[in-house]
Amino acid sequence: MKSLYSITEEMQGWIDKVEDNDGVVTDELLLELDGIEGSFEDKVEAYAAVIKTYEAEEAVLTAEIKRLTAHLTSRQNNVKRLRGNLVQAMQLFGRSKHKSAKWTISLRSSVSAKVVDAAQLPEEYWRIERKPAISDISAALKAGQEVKGATLSESHSVQIR
Repeated sequence: MKSLYSITEEMQGWIDKVEDNDGVVTDELLLELDGIEGSFEDKVEAYAAVIKTYEAEEAVLTAEIKRLTAHLTSRQNNVKRLRGNLVQAMQLFGRSKHKSAKWTISLRSSVSAKVVDAAQLPEEYWRIERKPAISDISAALKAGQEVKGATLSESHSVQIR
């Protein structure tokens, strides 16, 4: 089966032949066009089948990602809980270090800021993320307003039913 690229090249070549023939489509050119269109129809069907297969796989992969993410989160929570239990036990026994043939476990201290009431924080301790409001820009451009640094862009996609 020919590639979509070669089929489109053949079609462009056919159009060039018609233009070279002053726009006259001969029986020979019609026969050639039928062959090109047949190849195109077959290729479109094949593309649609592959796209539908990939979309089905996408749904399965998305579900698997969700399952694995839940499993990962569970493991991370278990590690956090076990570490907390170990800290409490070592503190209860008054130990800051445990050494064995296999592990060296020690407690360490760290200090970090904890926000208890975000509403009371001064402005200088806030970060604001700037990003374009695409839906507002699109609405303004569609309404005929000029928005410097932005234009409307039309794109095309394939819908397979």
